[in-house]
Amino acid sequence: MWSWLDDLRDLGHSWVEAARKHPPECVLTLALAAVLVWVYAAPLAAIFHLASGYDTWYHCFLVPFIAAWIWYKRRDEIAAAPLGHWWSAGLGFCFLAVVLRIGELGAGGGFFGGASLVCAVAAIVALVQGRERLWRSAFAVFFLAFAIPVPLEAIGAAAFPLQQISAVTTTVACNLMGIPVIREQVVLTLQDFTVTIAGACSGMNSLFALYMVGICIIGFSRIPWYHRGWMLAAIGPIVMTGNILRLVIMEVVALFFGGDVALSFFHEGSDLIIFLLLASLLLAVKMRLEHGSQSRGKPAQATPDAATPGPLISSPTEAG
Repeated sequence: MWSWLDDLRDLGHSWVEAARKHPPECVLTLALAAVLVWVYAAPLAAIFHLASGYDTWYHCFLVPFIAAWIWYKRRDEIAAAPLGHWWSAGLGFCFLAVVLRIGELGAGGGFFGGASLVCAVAAIVALVQGRERLWRSAFAVFFLAFAIPVPLEAIGAAAFPLQQISAVTTTVACNLMGIPVIREQVVLTLQDFTVTIAGACSGMNSLFALYMVGICIIGFSRIPWYHRGWMLAAIGPIVMTGNILRLVIMEVVALFFGGDVALSFFHEGSDLIIFLLLASLLLAVKMRLEHGSQSRGKPAQATPDAATPGPLISSPTEAG
């Protein structure tokens, strides 16, 4: 039950041992971390302000902890890689971090500053730890990008066509079910119940959070690279389907229980329920694909009359 305390103690001992064996790298890492805190204080404050003000970005607060968990799960693999210095990649990431930080000074909002911080972290790993350790910790490092809120202008531009698609599809689905929903642009009317599909109802609230969960699921899966690409590409349509399902159910609730119930009870609580269902669907798909890959990779059973065992069925190449 308390095994995680032993893991934390072992982790602390490993850090102390690493600092004892490589004091110059340890001092350099701490110094660079202090510089990062000083240079990126303003962008981090802007990101915190934006993420705390819009429910679309609440998941940003979980990202650093998830990235730390990803690194912790792969700590043995990272530690097994040789220590070195990857100067070309490190200096390249440093240059990109400086360019993005200058862009943040002109644009504000935290987006360019957050991207610059991710590049700076990658630069530190490349310069202090080397090529192999950067490759093996890349998942945790670049996962930090999910903590960067996208500018509101970009969200609005992407949300409008999604609003249109949700409105049209919901209307068609309801009419096929015999529910007389009338659409005018993004306004749906059912008898005396009228609802406007705003940007928050377009599916954008769930899209970024589900992409974050999907990347975690895909990153720790044991499926071929083409299955991972298929799952990643399917997240967007899955979110749209779940959002349309939520809107259709809301119209059904309004028809039988009234608009007040649909807007108060169902509308407020359905976001989390639909999100959990979609995340569970992604997890189920991942497990099914893993089971299929393992089944194809098992050796063929020899028949009783066979003189020699049957050939092994080669499994498809998996992404590392």
